[in-house]
Amino acid sequence: MKDTIKFPYSKFQGFFGLALIVPMLVGCVTRIPHFYYLNRMDNVITLLTFFFLLSIMLYYFLSKFFIPAMKNETALELNEVGIISKVRNINLKWNEIIDVRFCVGKSSNSIAIDLVDKNAFKTSVTNPVRKFFMKAADIFFSTPLLLPLAAIKGKDQYIFETIKNYLHESKTKEGK
Repeated sequence: MKDTIKFPYSKFQGFFGLALIVPMLVGCVTRIPHFYYLNRMDNVITLLTFFFLLSIMLYYFLSKFFIPAMKNETALELNEVGIISKVRNINLKWNEIIDVRFCVGKSSNSIAIDLVDKNAFKTSVTNPVRKFFMKAADIFFSTPLLLPLAAIKGKDQYIFETIKNYLHESKTKEGK
């Protein structure tokens, strides 16, 4: 079997996310005093709520994508046992995967992973938000598992071909 192949997080995606969230946070902070002095407390409360939600998003984004990208950490790993995605927090063995497909999206491409037992995978997920997105992916792509490629550094088609080849090689080895 091949050596372990690692794909790091995308630094571009990290900076792009910051470029979207930080200006909105700054906009909230600069508008709150203005509405406070105008005695518009309903607007202040709305902006504080928005600021709080954006702060949570920023914390999640920093801890999940930006800091790992700056540390050049691995986002996707292929090894002799299986595939490990830190983007989706999954660890699959090659014998649990039937096939992989390349999915083209409007803003980002993804890899659809066809599973041997997708019901077992669905029941292993407890997060209600992830369950919702898994159901949507299952409806639109006939699989509950999509790996978004925007957070992974490298050419999308190359990453897909590497995963496909690694899967094919592991299936060939299992058949011997």
